[in-house]
Amino acid sequence: MSLTGKTIIIERDVQTILVPSGQVLELKAGTPVRVTQALGDNFSVEVFGQLVMIGGENRDALGLESNEAAYAFLQDSSLGVEEKAIRQIKTCYDPELPVNVYDLGLIYHIDVLESSMHIAMTLTSPTCGMGPFIVEEVKRKLHMIPGVDQVKIELVFDPPWDKTRLSQTAKLALNIF
Repeated sequence: MSLTGKTIIIERDVQTILVPSGQVLELKAGTPVRVTQALGDNFSVEVFGQLVMIGGENRDALGLESNEAAYAFLQDSSLGVEEKAIRQIKTCYDPELPVNVYDLGLIYHIDVLESSMHIAMTLTSPTCGMGPFIVEEVKRKLHMIPGVDQVKIELVFDPPWDKTRLSQTAKLALNIF
């Protein structure tokens, strides 16, 4: 069942992130919100004309149960750490776009060395207010991979991101041909 377009009443007080500024905003229990995007672990919702993001760890505030089955692949020993990393990054979405950060072309490099991982990534703009959240979301997801103890994310802006970095999947989702 798609949640997009559905109005939900917040069941408990919850901290959200105002999009695109990245400011923290608390919503009180009983507040009605309209879901605009439910991708990955997070939910973009409209509340009183503002777009806010509710993290997946707060899905119960929306009356939803946990989605642990979505991460079953992390226990699959036939998958390498880099493949698991890519799958995890593909669960991180820009709250304003229906495209994950991997297909947006924001990941420049993944380097795995034993129990540590180094990621070189960028943002669509150096002034992106959601940048710190997106970086922390990627880091949190990579820490979920068994055996990964350290994750370093290097935010780079050279070369600058442009539309040529979009995957075919992203181009289709954004109607860019």
